[in-house]
Amino acid sequence: MDDKFLIPENYNDNSQFLGVPYRNLAEGIIFGGLMVVLTWQIPFIITIKITIALIVFVVNVIIFSIGVRSESMTQFLFATIKFFINKRRLHLQITGKGINNNNEKKSRFSLKKNAKENSEDAISDINSESAEQ
Repeated sequence: MDDKFLIPENYNDNSQFLGVPYRNLAEGIIFGGLMVVLTWQIPFIITIKITIALIVFVVNVIIFSIGVRSESMTQFLFATIKFFINKRRLHLQITGKGINNNNEKKSRFSLKKNAKENSEDAISDINSESAEQ
């Protein structure tokens, strides 16, 4: 019973620490540290400052380590900003046989009909002006 299994080289990816990518972990520590600096400015007793700073730091490291949709938080933030900057609206136009072409035919017909009525009005105006003279 000599069982041998082939394990691919990329099975144990070294770019992670306990299943968390290094980039996410670094972002969590950096942003957690920034939040600790901001919370340290609160005018409380030192024990309350330490407690709040520790809670804020741990929560930030956990949230940033998880990331969003398998991306780091900064990648997600920049992708979202890029989306809102380059956002545009696209409209669907139906071509070929369909409802819009029937409406165009009706509108062309109504334009021709209106033009014919307008030309008849113009002719009657000309006739009435010549009859007055």
